This record gives sequence, C-alpha cells and structure tokens, in this order.
Amino acid sequence: NGGNRKRIALLRPFGPRDGDALLRSFDLWDTRWPCAGPDAEPHYEVDLVVSYSRRLDDESDENSEVAARTVDAIRSKFLELNGEAGVERKRGWAGCFSGLGLIEAEIEPSRDIYERGSTGVPERIDWVAGPNAQFRTNMMKVMAMTMEGNGADSDDE
Repeated sequence: NGGNRKRIALLRPFGPRDGDALLRSFDLWDTRWPCAGPDAEPHYEVDLVVSYSRRLDDESDENSEVAARTVDAIRSKFLELNGEAGVERKRGWAGCFSGLGLIEAEIEPSRDIYERGSTGVPERIDWVAGPNAQFRTNMMKVMAMTMEGNGADSDDE
C-alpha cells in the first residue's frame, strides 16, 4: 500500500447517455496522462473508480447494456495497459492508478433525471436529481471503502 502514502480515489461518474463521451475522455488520456507519468514518485495511492448512475444488470433498462459495454471497454484498456500479471505497470494512463473499481449508484430510471429545457433553463424542479443522488451514493461508497481499508481493486457489485 505504499507505506505512509495516503489513498485517494479519482471518481469518473457517468449516466445512461454519457458512455461514448466517457470513453472518448479516456482516449485523451493516451496522450495527456492524468498524472506526472509512470516514473514520477506519487505522493498518494490513486484508485480509478468508474461510477454508473444505475445498475449495469438491469434488463428492464435499455441503457444498461450500453453502460456495461462502456465499463468493459475501460476495464479492458486498463488491463491491456497493465501488461502481464506480475509485470510492473508502467504503460500509459493506467500507470497513474493503483486499482480500478466500479460503483453502481442503483438510481431508478424514473429518478435518474438530468434535464434542462430547450432554452437551457430547467423545466423541472428536480432537473438534477440523478447527479445529486449519484454524488451522495458515490461519497458513501468511497468512504466505506476507505473505512474498510479497501482500495478499488475489485468491483463493488
């Protein structure tokens, strides 16, 4: 665990319509890493945590299959950059992170709302209910990982 280094999480939330944009943002990391580079001595152990606002296995939600493919693509890229088991991780943006985790916020589709009107002004009083609920869930789950002394080396499923 890096001795005295503290452990932090970089959390990447996404919702039902955000999978493609999230994947594109990881492509940008191929040229602009989210850290000083794999040879820099980090002051923290940093876990990358991907958070989907709903459940990935919800068969009644047509978006869950697309979201699951998004998470699988991120996981595959992370593992590809890590190389073979036992080989020191020094390739690409994956070298910036100690582990990869997943949080499913499990927000019901009817409550997973992030809508503005066509003029950019919210038409609903609860227009940001989804992101607010996802933020609260993420904070509770990341704090629980910290309290338990666990990093993001395994999915929270």
